[in-house]
Amino acid sequence: MFNKKDFFYIQGIIMLYAIKVHEGKIAAAKELNISIDTLNKYVDMLETSFGTKLVTVVDRKCLLTPTGHKIISHVPNIKNCLQDVFSSIIIEPNTKATVRVAYDRNIRSIFYAEGLADFFKTYPNLSLYIDVYDEIPRLSHSEYDICLTYSLPKDSDWSLVYSKELKCGFFASPEYLQMNRYPTDIDDILRNHRIVLFNQTFSHSETKNLINKSQGGFCLSNSLFATNDILTKGGGVGIMPLINAKTGKVVCLDNIPCDIKHTVYLLSPKHVKDKTHVRIVLNYYKNLLEKL
Repeated sequence: MFNKKDFFYIQGIIMLYAIKVHEGKIAAAKELNISIDTLNKYVDMLETSFGTKLVTVVDRKCLLTPTGHKIISHVPNIKNCLQDVFSSIIIEPNTKATVRVAYDRNIRSIFYAEGLADFFKTYPNLSLYIDVYDEIPRLSHSEYDICLTYSLPKDSDWSLVYSKELKCGFFASPEYLQMNRYPTDIDDILRNHRIVLFNQTFSHSETKNLINKSQGGFCLSNSLFATNDILTKGGGVGIMPLINAKTGKVVCLDNIPCDIKHTVYLLSPKHVKDKTHVRIVLNYYKNLLEKL
């Protein structure tokens, strides 16, 4: 059974996590909408209870001690419990509302709204407004309830609901492989083949490194649609999520190891993510991502 002290511990640990994320007490207090005195009170309580320092100041930055880091490692478990609670709530099918969804344009090449007919049959009074964008919309300039993106926004008002890592592999079209020698390894690709890259697949340094090593030319695009099209038309060897192998238009070169991953993020503004109608649609998209 929980008691009042347990409640204070949980709150204090969440505050400690906020200090780590924002590297300072002032920013953490602002994020949690509490006073700096309240935050200090909880930190002092935790340090007294554990008998050790949890927060230290280095170069004017407020950082956690090793013990502090060990304590906040359990925060994801708290978040997962909350998500399980919300997911278990039985939502009335007659919920009537409109949910606005924003897609990263590039996600459409790997993400399809399966089971939408059954979804609307279950929630006949729920409406969706779906938009696509080239750059993630700032929360202050949008009215979106949900966002699907390849990159986390800098806007702190977006809340991460779920993320899915998509394993990638090297691909080429059957026609390309018939006309060119089948690559044996990554060095063979860089030496003898044109490499096709979606620039959000890599960090800048990794992209630059591959391009610099490429002796057979390269093609770099900010569009996953363009990258896929180039590959299916025989333009070279590229890196794509493994789920693209299902299309039959390209062949996965599974003899060549690939550690690259795409990460898809499911986001929602903090002030709406727990509203019933938004939660319904978030669960729908979460289920789709889990199946990828």
